[in-house]
Amino acid sequence: EEEIKTLEAQIQSFYDTVRDAGSTFDPELAKEFLETFEEFELSIDSFLSLEQYIDLMVLYFVTDNWRNPAKFLWKRIPKAMKKDKALVQVWEIGKCLFQYKYPEAAQAIRDFKGGNLSDYLRSGYYHIMNGFINQAYQNIDDDTYRLLMGFSSAKEQKAYLSYYNKEVQPKIDAAKNEKIEINASHLDTLKKLAEFIEKEGATQIERE
Repeated sequence: EEEIKTLEAQIQSFYDTVRDAGSTFDPELAKEFLETFEEFELSIDSFLSLEQYIDLMVLYFVTDNWRNPAKFLWKRIPKAMKKDKALVQVWEIGKCLFQYKYPEAAQAIRDFKGGNLSDYLRSGYYHIMNGFINQAYQNIDDDTYRLLMGFSSAKEQKAYLSYYNKEVQPKIDAAKNEKIEINASHLDTLKKLAEFIEKEGATQIERE
């Protein structure tokens, strides 16, 4: 019981830190938050609350090697809870990410308001996707970048890049502002990159 109280206090501390950080995303903090949440789930003799399941799912989405753990989490959530609108929404985000449907995932993340970490999910997605784009592209047109990131306007995109000082991003071709669609090669590049990063992360864990 004392261990559970300690873990609850640590989780609350993480919530406070995330709230105080605003839109800033720290991958290491997300990893520590997730590990503490997982330990808490294993320590209690009952199910997590609905909000806790939603928040745990969010934490999987913004950390490495999340696919199988997120799927297993969904399987062990009580069936009665799976009727909840917010839980269904967060799982729909997961399904988009599983299928590498990044524009759809980005829009679903923008619309998601459930749990306590919806803003953190957006910040985490921006951080991860911007990293993928940096590695997958040498040049990227303005609309493609905005669509993959999930920004609703050029103003929002500019504010993000300015706030985080994202100078290492691929060169954005602002001249190509005609309406575009993400083609198969774009998504295949990001899919392969995501699979490679996840595989490398799993290999690293096995070595440790």
